[in-house]
Amino acid sequence: MNFSENLIKSYKEAKVFQELSQLNCIDYLYDGTSFGVSTNDTLKIYCPIRGILYNTIHIPQLRKFIFLFKNTILHSTENYIKYLSLYDNQYIRSFKCE
Repeated sequence: MNFSENLIKSYKEAKVFQELSQLNCIDYLYDGTSFGVSTNDTLKIYCPIRGILYNTIHIPQLRKFIFLFKNTILHSTENYIKYLSLYDNQYIRSFKCE
């Protein structure tokens, strides 16, 4: 698909999330089935197809995150990089940064 100026102008706003007034980071899953938004100490995961909230995870000192796979994310805090399973909300690995 070629992204022309006419194609971009044809895009329309489909859904507005009022509770997301202050965004720190946003990332999409590679297949487009989920996207996540971090606000302060909270990570919210949405379904863009249905426009609903899947999950809310409270992570103190959350800085940045990325989806690695469908059920895992990698996120950073002030002194750590952590590998989190979204399936059971358990940390798989944690790396201390000096």
